[in-house]
Amino acid sequence: MKKILVYGVSNEIGGIEAFFINILSHLNDTSLSFDFITSSSAACQYEKKIIENGGKNFKITSWGKNPVAHNKEIKELLKKSDYDYIWVNATSASNISIYKNVKKSTKAKLIIHSHGSAFESKNTGLKFKILKKLHFFNKKSLINYGDVLFASSKEASSWLFGDDRNVEIIKNGIDIKRFLFNSEIRKKIREELDISNKKVLINIGRLEDVKNQFFLLDIVSQLSKVDNNIVLLLIGEGSLENILKEKIGNLNLNKHVILLGFRSNIEDYLTASDLFILPSKSEGLSIAAIEAQSAGLTCLVSDNVPLEINVTEKVNYMSLDEPIGSWVNKIMDLFNKENNRLEMSFAVEQSGFSIQNTVDVIKNILVKEGKINE
Repeated sequence: MKKILVYGVSNEIGGIEAFFINILSHLNDTSLSFDFITSSSAACQYEKKIIENGGKNFKITSWGKNPVAHNKEIKELLKKSDYDYIWVNATSASNISIYKNVKKSTKAKLIIHSHGSAFESKNTGLKFKILKKLHFFNKKSLINYGDVLFASSKEASSWLFGDDRNVEIIKNGIDIKRFLFNSEIRKKIREELDISNKKVLINIGRLEDVKNQFFLLDIVSQLSKVDNNIVLLLIGEGSLENILKEKIGNLNLNKHVILLGFRSNIEDYLTASDLFILPSKSEGLSIAAIEAQSAGLTCLVSDNVPLEINVTEKVNYMSLDEPIGSWVNKIMDLFNKENNRLEMSFAVEQSGFSIQNTVDVIKNILVKEGKINE
């Protein structure tokens, strides 16, 4: 058995967390064991899954809150550990203290997994500029720390590792059967939300600036003037929730936008919807877009989303520089096109985005020790 400690995940379920939950749910043997480090006193939404799989969740002080305490707690944890791998998930190289701590405090091999494709930070002003400069300076040395380099897409690989070729693209596999279109569930959810006769858009993601839901609300505002039958479902949590609620009120969109918060059964809401929309400012890959296609949904995404997600030829790309009117026209055009939703699921499976394929690839690398970065 290979023992793995995962770092760089939050207490809430986003794309990175969903990736590991899917792995935990589809480990059919004891070849890998996973423990996790989370940096918050808040309840971990997937802690039950960690424990069910025999793992532990170590809660430490967040680096942003107290860097000194964070590093001290990390060092103490690593020195007492006997892991085979420390798996660090990253969207930038601004802070490389974890890599130094791993190398100084343990003999475990270091996995660095890139999930980003552009600089993402909640900080502004001078602090943002400093963090951005640190990213471009530090990324030059990352390959010297990592024993195994993973990325969720080619864009994510280039963003964190440059042109290094010893990077394994790990597809964010999903449980495709879970997302199969189901007409009965569609009817049930639409009745519960009172949207039976509506044209339904859906967006899934953290309520943060990078996901660009403010732009999405502007689209829906214009869209509702063209067709009063439009409804947007927003699934996710984040720091911008209250500000988004305020904007929904200011734009008189209360009848057109439904904030659903965190949902464990997102497959039901995908099957109830008609079009998936993702106007992100950046994306490492987007598990949600893969899940949407598996549910048979046509997708409209920004051109900041990697081309690799288009596994069904049903993903449409638009620039955020395009006027909102162009987005509205495209949405109305896509609403008038029908898909064979079950055929789309088959196309996703054929593309290699099944979670079992992902698990098999990871096992081959970490258990059989297929060498990547020698």
